[in-house]
Amino acid sequence: MWKMYQTLWTRPKNRNGDSFAALDGVRAISHLSIVALHSSMISTAHLPGQGPVWDAVRLSPFHSIMQAGGIQVDVFFVLSGFLLTISLVNQLRVGKEISVFGQALRRMWRMMPLIIAATVFGSLVGEDWDPGYIGIYSTILLYNNLLDPFRVGSFTLTLCWSCCVDFQAGIIVTLIVLAAHSRMVKDFLRMDPITLVKYTALFVSMGTCAIRYVRYDPVKANTIKLAQINHFGRMMSDGGFSWIQNRYNHTWRTPNDARDTAHYYLEQLYLPTIPRMGPIFIGVVAACNYIHAKEWSKTRESNPSASTIWIIASTLGKWISIFWAFIQLFTPMIPSDPDNAPDAVGLFVTVALRVLSSMAAAILIFSAVVPSSHPWHLGWLGRFLGWDIWLPISKISFASYLIHFKILMEAILRIPPPFVSSPADTPYYFAYVCVMNGVGLAISFTIATGLHLFVEQPAIRAFKSAKPSKKTV
Repeated sequence: MWKMYQTLWTRPKNRNGDSFAALDGVRAISHLSIVALHSSMISTAHLPGQGPVWDAVRLSPFHSIMQAGGIQVDVFFVLSGFLLTISLVNQLRVGKEISVFGQALRRMWRMMPLIIAATVFGSLVGEDWDPGYIGIYSTILLYNNLLDPFRVGSFTLTLCWSCCVDFQAGIIVTLIVLAAHSRMVKDFLRMDPITLVKYTALFVSMGTCAIRYVRYDPVKANTIKLAQINHFGRMMSDGGFSWIQNRYNHTWRTPNDARDTAHYYLEQLYLPTIPRMGPIFIGVVAACNYIHAKEWSKTRESNPSASTIWIIASTLGKWISIFWAFIQLFTPMIPSDPDNAPDAVGLFVTVALRVLSSMAAAILIFSAVVPSSHPWHLGWLGRFLGWDIWLPISKISFASYLIHFKILMEAILRIPPPFVSSPADTPYYFAYVCVMNGVGLAISFTIATGLHLFVEQPAIRAFKSAKPSKKTV
């Protein structure tokens, strides 16, 4: 048992000479942030959905920091696209044959055991599944995000839409990487495969912005307007609204009058793969840049006569980009009043915010993992993100991601805060949110550790042992 626990603090060796310890920090911090977001979001169930109390909360620095612009899943997507591309290219470079079906099966197997475990956990805690259990089947088979969330949605599997987007976009990434490395494409275009993948991925990510532009609606699909009504109760479906009321004996202080707006936004912009997969392809671009930077660093070591002008320009570009990246990631945490925002601002934020934030995250990831001989290397950032304290959180993050929402609901809806009747009471409410966030983290981390050690890791080992050996092939 102790040896199993010690694996949480053991960093696996990378056989390709890559140092990706910083990615554990990115994953861990993003996970802590998304738990904070959901703690803040679910706690609004105890507040009125309009009026001075709601305005005091939603416009406060505390609420803005806890929400962090809602870009946490986009950072996960960047990591996914980055690691998938690196893995595919490394396999191709050692002559390994890759099939799209085999790669998809591998990724499905990576997620399926924990999704099944989360389903069992939700059933034990308490969940009313849709007739026919379509929500369960569609989630396990990773197409749940294509269905009506108000018809087959569940609080237990509510976050699995991102697994579906990741899986479906991963198939597209695999196709692009394999096509770029095919002999026919290389002979026809006479272009470096990595460069081709990079520009294709950049084109796709821009295309997702175009899709978001087409689907934009100034009232129903406007991220700025959504911030005004981002109340757990107001955006709830009729079924979910009444289920919470009956199961937890909860007294709502607001009607679910924004359900139609939320439904439209979810179906058009939030859940479908095409408008959400832009960050994954930003991760692909970052991976291609990393591969080129790694090759440049090797050339630099053997032939240090690189152009001084190029190095100066690259260093200058690094600091400008990193400065912009930090501003881009931290700006959503600054309190702002969306009520008076022009429609043009709403259009820009809805269409481009996720891709821009993903680009900012990708820049920081690239600077943290790129070889130290490269001008873009940022040593202090790599050391901070590679700090060992992040490692166990990173390892259990997927299991915790799948179960923490349900755990937070059980804690927050069963233990209400002191009654908030005026803006003067909001400090007590903020303290309550912090306590519930800590409770949710403690419980979800404990259960997630068990799921990681006794479900996720055995499933991965079983899959690896079931793969045919080279001799068998």
